[in-house]
Amino acid sequence: MAATLDLKFTRTSSPDRGVLVVFCDEELKVGSATRRVLESAGDLVTRAASTERFKGKQGTSLDILAPSGLDVSRLVIVGVG
Repeated sequence: MAATLDLKFTRTSSPDRGVLVVFCDEELKVGSATRRVLESAGDLVTRAASTERFKGKQGTSLDILAPSGLDVSRLVIVGVG
């Protein structure tokens, strides 16, 4: 039995379940809409990136399970250089 995937792209609203995937540059900068969505997580991304030595280089990712401050089960940050 094949699993189904419900993929949704959003601009400004914070998802209330599932996996949130966001993109950053090599300075861990994200777009303004993404900043608003991640605001409730505080400095979670900065702390996790520091711990994992994640720099946002193209093709790298940081996976955070049960991110504090967000309703999603997983936050994936993808580096785009």
